[in-house]
Amino acid sequence: MVKPLALAIFTAFASAQALAAATHFDDFTPLSSSFGTPEGPRCGGSECGFMIAAEGHTLYHSGDTDILADMEWFADYYKPDIGILSAGGHFTMDMAKAAYAAKRFFDFRIVIPGHYRTFPVLEQSAEALALALPGVKVIEPQVMQPIEV
Repeated sequence: MVKPLALAIFTAFASAQALAAATHFDDFTPLSSSFGTPEGPRCGGSECGFMIAAEGHTLYHSGDTDILADMEWFADYYKPDIGILSAGGHFTMDMAKAAYAAKRFFDFRIVIPGHYRTFPVLEQSAEALALALPGVKVIEPQVMQPIEV
């Protein structure tokens, strides 16, 4: 049987509703961002991340985002030890930005890059991420292979 946190990592790119229905989590919190305009705050869109707490870990999935100033309070409040960071570049953070966000805002024990290696315009290796995060275990996911933490 796959444990809930392994299931969360294995299916982290599935919809939040399907993931929440699939298993029990101690905490499953969608996070979104807003930005200021002269007319006042505006929703940043449907892109969002998630904090998932289970089995003594808190996992932050950055979703389809770039660096967000809100990452500061996400990290301070939830204190995640595992991060799945979109790091393919072009549409999301690249490996350098993901490393910057991990160092600047979080104290991850494990980082798993996402949204990369899927087509040529995206980054194809997480080597730069691993080199920029000494002391952090960077796990490159493999298609349809669960990750145990």
